[in-house]
Amino acid sequence: MRRGLRHLPVDPGGRRVARRGLRRLPVRTDGRHRLGLLGLGVLAALTLVWQQQATLASYTDVEFGRATFTAATLDAITPGITTTAATATTTWPKASGTWATPNYVLSGATSAGGANATVVYSGTARTYTQTLGSVPGTGALPLTDITTGGTHSCGIARGQVYCWGTDSNGALGLGATTSASTPTLVSGLAGTLVTDVSAGTSHTCAVADGTAFCWGLNSNGRLGNGTTTSSNVPVAVSTGGVLSGRTVTAVSAGDAHSCAVADGLAFCWGLNTNGRLGDGTTTSRATPVAVVGPVASTGNVTAVSAGSTHSCAIADGAAYCWGNNGNGQLGNGGTATTVSTPVAVSTSGVLSGRTLRSISAGSNTSCAAGGTPGSCWGLGSSGQLGNGSTPTDQTTPVDADLTGPTCPDGAVRVDAGTCSLFQGTSYWGRLGYSIGTWTAPDSDWVKATTDTRSAVSPSASSRTSTTLALGWSKVSELFDSYAEYTLQRSTSATGSNPSTIYKGGLRTAIDRGGLPTRTSNLDVSLVSSGGDQTCAVLEGSVYCWGDNTNGELGTGNTTGTTTPTAVIDTGGLAGRTVTAVSAAMDNGGDNGEHTCVVADGAVFCWGLNTDGELGDGTTTQRTSPVEAGSFTDATQVATGYMHSCALSGGQVYCWGDNSRGQLGDGTTRQRNNPVLVQGLLAGRTVTAIAAGAAHTCAVADGAVYCWGSNVSGQLGIDSSGSGTNSSLPVVVLTSGVLNGRTVTQVAAGEAHTCVVADGSVYCWGYNSNGQVGDNSTTTRTAPVAVSGPWASGDDLTSLSAGMYHTCVVAAGKAYCWGDNARGQIGNGNTTDQRTPTAVTSGGVLSGTVDQISAGELHTCAVSGSATYCWGYNSTGQLGDTTTTQRTTPVAVTAVAATACASGATLITPTSCSLAPGKTYYYRVKFTVDGNMSTTSDWVGIKTSN
Repeated sequence: MRRGLRHLPVDPGGRRVARRGLRRLPVRTDGRHRLGLLGLGVLAALTLVWQQQATLASYTDVEFGRATFTAATLDAITPGITTTAATATTTWPKASGTWATPNYVLSGATSAGGANATVVYSGTARTYTQTLGSVPGTGALPLTDITTGGTHSCGIARGQVYCWGTDSNGALGLGATTSASTPTLVSGLAGTLVTDVSAGTSHTCAVADGTAFCWGLNSNGRLGNGTTTSSNVPVAVSTGGVLSGRTVTAVSAGDAHSCAVADGLAFCWGLNTNGRLGDGTTTSRATPVAVVGPVASTGNVTAVSAGSTHSCAIADGAAYCWGNNGNGQLGNGGTATTVSTPVAVSTSGVLSGRTLRSISAGSNTSCAAGGTPGSCWGLGSSGQLGNGSTPTDQTTPVDADLTGPTCPDGAVRVDAGTCSLFQGTSYWGRLGYSIGTWTAPDSDWVKATTDTRSAVSPSASSRTSTTLALGWSKVSELFDSYAEYTLQRSTSATGSNPSTIYKGGLRTAIDRGGLPTRTSNLDVSLVSSGGDQTCAVLEGSVYCWGDNTNGELGTGNTTGTTTPTAVIDTGGLAGRTVTAVSAAMDNGGDNGEHTCVVADGAVFCWGLNTDGELGDGTTTQRTSPVEAGSFTDATQVATGYMHSCALSGGQVYCWGDNSRGQLGDGTTRQRNNPVLVQGLLAGRTVTAIAAGAAHTCAVADGAVYCWGSNVSGQLGIDSSGSGTNSSLPVVVLTSGVLNGRTVTQVAAGEAHTCVVADGSVYCWGYNSNGQVGDNSTTTRTAPVAVSGPWASGDDLTSLSAGMYHTCVVAAGKAYCWGDNARGQIGNGNTTDQRTPTAVTSGGVLSGTVDQISAGELHTCAVSGSATYCWGYNSTGQLGDTTTTQRTTPVAVTAVAATACASGATLITPTSCSLAPGKTYYYRVKFTVDGNMSTTSDWVGIKTSN
């Protein structure tokens, strides 16, 4: 036998033999012998057959004679491939008849012809899942948020928050006070989906899984958790008070305060020097309070940021900033050091074409982002702009430099060094194998196409008659990537006019509505004409227009308007029904520019506060309402030039300037809080009040009492002409024309006073322009009768005194007299009238007049639930969109009403909840790492009945 195949057990006689290595090989009767060959390294078992062409050399068995052996060739094995959106799994059958461990070699290619073929696997297994499609390149990470603080910065990348810079008082949130020169993960929020972050001077705040968290220094309560204990790890912000029931979507950390956006409104807490909380006060807050401002008042704020001495906001995808601009932190390229109203951040550079979703105002720096590279502007001395350049201040935005592994669109990050296969893409594979030095031919190329990621559809997890709690599945095969979801709603099954309900990394959202329906104009019930401003009550809410130099319009800013604008009611005024309003006159100066209202028994004021006339205990000017005192049952309010009064529980309370004794407390000391009027009113029930420039009057038990300045006899106490002031109420003379008469109404002008008693009008005081109405210009220190053209017995329903003119409504018609230099009498000319003259009717003011108000140089009236004004209009106080003076009435621009669908409720002044038993349509769009957008079909979901 030849070497290499020794002791082959062949027995022609049919006997079984046992030889070492090959035992008990049977002898076939057909003369053909099957031999198992060992140790050849072949992948499949080979059958050696007699008399066939051999691939091995032939040999002669010396024991049994010569025989020629041949080995069969290796057969190819064709693999099978199954795919998902990001992977391809290849399997193949085991090679048959093997007597050794097979080694398989799997190759991949990008075409049927095997282009760019590479070996993707080599080994003994019979299955392989391929995830490597390409090696990630290096590019800017798609930040969805970025922020900078005093000496540190933070950003959101792929649903996690990273901070870097100097760690002052734990502001990095790393559980220590170690600084970091590169972005470092805040581990306390690891495992959560962070959707917003903001860095303050020494603290930081974020929104994670829908909850607000803050960390760092906590003096003044800037962490918002109801304590002043600092923390170097995140702590939850309190959701009590004004945030009760609201969903927080954004948060901002300033120098020593923080702010948040919830349900489209802004809230702040912490230190409030410089008014940085934006609530119209300088009182620090340990719990969140509502903030106001020109951007917030639009009702479309998606982000707000509190800085050291400036603030920023996002509205309609654009950035706005205001406040200190010493280092260019307003981002508008300007050089003004202080800007008191929002200015647009420049979009001529890196922000061009970008839609922003988040913004942060730091100590002297601002940053913004929106699924794009982060952009910053302002102070750059510590590298907080993140652009890698020599620290330089920037007055317009520059991009921050943050790089990391990124994958092409269609693939996801499997890990830091691997990108998945592309979804919806064809791949080809073939299989080869070998045994030792023997190699089988490769199989044909087998095509497989990866899946396209399925859309995720929304469904309702719970529902009420006015809300829907919605959820959706997680995007499949995210691996190490981050998905962002956008939930949209439409009232149509076709998805017309969709609105975005939620955008972020969470997979749940609550739809509370926000569906406005305009059906009619708001009804006007009261109007008050002030100096150069006018205010009115429209269905329980107050609107103002005209001059706003000192915030007297209550709109959160000092910008005037020529049409009615809603007074901000996000503070203590929120949710209350206004029943009385009084706008102060100013005599052409900077005094008297304030307004007060009564709302559900409480009193609120705003505007100039030099002498404490707002009644909030301070002398700080307010551009939005603050509560005066702590009234619970106030019914009337009256504003003088620099003082204010309220009627509560049948008693009179006053506050503000008291230099003439106009507060009636027996002193001439200024009061920043309401004080009870003393003297003759004690024990009496007051039914009406009025305030002039520096005097005040009240009706009690049918008589009229006045106090304060009497320089022109406006107290009506002395027919001899004495002008002695009084710091306590004195009864107006009843020995003359008022003898035996019952007074029911009172009105106070700058220095004259009028009443209605038993169906007649009586006036006294200064009479330079005939405002007393007795057909003279003689000042009267005691009441005189006013002879009007109205018929005897006509009902006198509304009496009002302006600066130098007076008006009354008699039997539904308006009459005025006195100064007419600006057409404030409303009779079509500018000639003073010493006796009552009918206001021109038959034009726009053709209906019954319900109420009238005489201001400084203009007059307004309510008729048929609408407002009409005439006279001086230099600042738009007539509300007709112009500044044109009018000598006859013009209609004030109407305010459209928002009506809700049946069963729905009004959730803001301009939006409604969902309606009961109605089907709304929703879809979810997701992106992965800012790419690979997929959108579901519209799904109808119904509220409960």
